[in-house]
Amino acid sequence: MPEVIHLTTLVAGVGQISVRKSVYGVIMNLLQSLYMSRSDDIPAEELLQLMKECTTPTKLKIFGLLRDTPSSEYGMVDHTSDKEYLDTLEDLTLLLAKIMELASGSTGEHDSYINRGSHITIGFAGLLNVWRARWMSLITSTAFQLSPAVQIRSFIAMGTLAVNDVDDDMLYQLLVALRNALYKANESQTLPIVSMLRCLCKMVPALPQESRYLVQLFWLAVALLQSSHVAFFNEATCLLRISLEKMETDRLFESASVHDTLLDGRRPLLDVTCQLDDMLKLSFETSFSFPLAAIIFKGVRYSGLRDSAEATLRSLLGVTIRSRPADQQYTTFSDALGYFLALLPLSASSVTYRQLLEECQVEDAWLPQQDTADDEEDNRAPRVNVTLLGVTDTTKALLVTSFVGAMLMTAQGDDAETESLYTLLCDIAVTYPDIVALM
Repeated sequence: MPEVIHLTTLVAGVGQISVRKSVYGVIMNLLQSLYMSRSDDIPAEELLQLMKECTTPTKLKIFGLLRDTPSSEYGMVDHTSDKEYLDTLEDLTLLLAKIMELASGSTGEHDSYINRGSHITIGFAGLLNVWRARWMSLITSTAFQLSPAVQIRSFIAMGTLAVNDVDDDMLYQLLVALRNALYKANESQTLPIVSMLRCLCKMVPALPQESRYLVQLFWLAVALLQSSHVAFFNEATCLLRISLEKMETDRLFESASVHDTLLDGRRPLLDVTCQLDDMLKLSFETSFSFPLAAIIFKGVRYSGLRDSAEATLRSLLGVTIRSRPADQQYTTFSDALGYFLALLPLSASSVTYRQLLEECQVEDAWLPQQDTADDEEDNRAPRVNVTLLGVTDTTKALLVTSFVGAMLMTAQGDDAETESLYTLLCDIAVTYPDIVALM
């Protein structure tokens, strides 16, 4: 079973139509054989339902096939984007894991996990445990080979399966493979790197609390974002967000603030990170949230990157706010100001702006009034209170003004976002006219 599943992972959905049909036929014959020779431990109804699902267009697409009617000939379908290709590989791995689970008839202790919306119950006893261990061993033996095609599929499968008890040794091997892939990367060969980043994103939640790589993974994601390579953006922001949330779960921010903890973990990497900072004229020491928000905000202006950029900014905002000392007044949020400003273009109505302020846990007095009966009022551009931002000195005024000015350079120019940002600059100019004049 593990060998059949592993080989299917490597060759499904590629080649001529005869090859694709053969691989699909192997899986269908496997399911039919399991159904015909099933024991009492194998659920017949679930197995029959899975066989029916494998004839649907969605499942056929996983094997690179399409079929208009049950009696028509098979045709080939190929992927239109790298993201679709990787998503399909994940779906294939989930399907094969489900088949393995049903075939094992495991009645031992179970644990559950959710992956990309699909729910699989994994048993950690009996035959299923043996099969999964063998499958992971096969994946590991091929993931670190030099063939890009094999590596991509192996790392996607590894990330889908490695949801428990990931140790630093396995992570180290993956990081070495990522380093080698980055050395050989070019503009047309980014999929191996993206697949490794996806694998890292899936493995981070399963890392032990004492992992020595957790903070460094955060800065790896930052470095990839600083490279401004569009192909890496979604996975890099995902890695940044998940590693940050893992650190919060492991309570790494209880004894020190978010930026202090992350900067401490950055010191062993200063030789490399300082070179990137100098190239981009950034300084995380001077102000942590502003440079980090700036490199993430670049994705807000692109439809294919906007969702991941927004999710990462909100995660940074939320973790920073939740990690503040208990005795701190909840009226300003200077540590998270860069993330707040970066989210303003995504909060250009009264309703969404109020939601943003609620995420910042400000006092109710700072929240705009809600008037559900007035739709025009709800859609009006919000006015950001300068006092709320804590702009009390020229340094803070310069940071806010520069960041807002950079956002305006890529704004549409005639929408609520532009109106809100220009209004903010006008309010700052009342107290700091010389700073705003520098724009």
